[in-house]
Amino acid sequence: MRYLGGKTRNAKWIAQEIAFRRKPNQTYIEPFCGGLSVSVAVNSGSMQLYDIHPGLINLYRGLKDGTFAISEKRCTQEEYKAISLNPDHTDPYHTMVGFGLSYAGKWWGGYDTYYDNREQVGKTWTMLVNSLTKKMKSLPADIVFGCSDYRDLNPQDTIIYADPPYADATKYEFIKGFGYTEFWDVMREWSKNNTVLVSEYAAPDDFVCVRQAYYKVQMCRKQQNRTEKLFTLL
Repeated sequence: MRYLGGKTRNAKWIAQEIAFRRKPNQTYIEPFCGGLSVSVAVNSGSMQLYDIHPGLINLYRGLKDGTFAISEKRCTQEEYKAISLNPDHTDPYHTMVGFGLSYAGKWWGGYDTYYDNREQVGKTWTMLVNSLTKKMKSLPADIVFGCSDYRDLNPQDTIIYADPPYADATKYEFIKGFGYTEFWDVMREWSKNNTVLVSEYAAPDDFVCVRQAYYKVQMCRKQQNRTEKLFTLL
């Protein structure tokens, strides 16, 4: 599923770094699970995935336990607009459409007409359905999904991959006002008895970059160069 800030292109090497640092039988935690790209790449042992967006967690839970079934009938641009005018942030379908059919995966950022304009109407929906179905099948059966603010978690002796909303990136309503000073303070506290890895473009001086990758990203229909970095506490 397309998700703004998703890690599809970087998931493999991030998962390799996590595996290198993970202790035997250590629980893996993501406090910002987002589009699940890294979760699927890790895909082993005990896993707990959290996000503050209730609809996102309800979507994943519903797909995993079978209480939510994806409709094969595609969502049209007209239906997309109608749903956006009647928001239900707890509803799995509303969430699936709001991220998965929006341009660049931006939450209700406008219906992506890329395939419609190329006479392939419905392909975006098919890709979305196939992506979610594949991800759910690949994740462990006993995986835990939870709706939570990261600050309410109390991890102990776990390995944590944190992919927070980036400081210079586009925000949406669930993460507006995100406190970056507080976030890094929490990462320092967690690092006392957990292994913590953080994705960002930059970090405070006491965090060291352990791996990075260069890539191009499409923003406002223009390509920009980015350097994705993975940090841990010195």
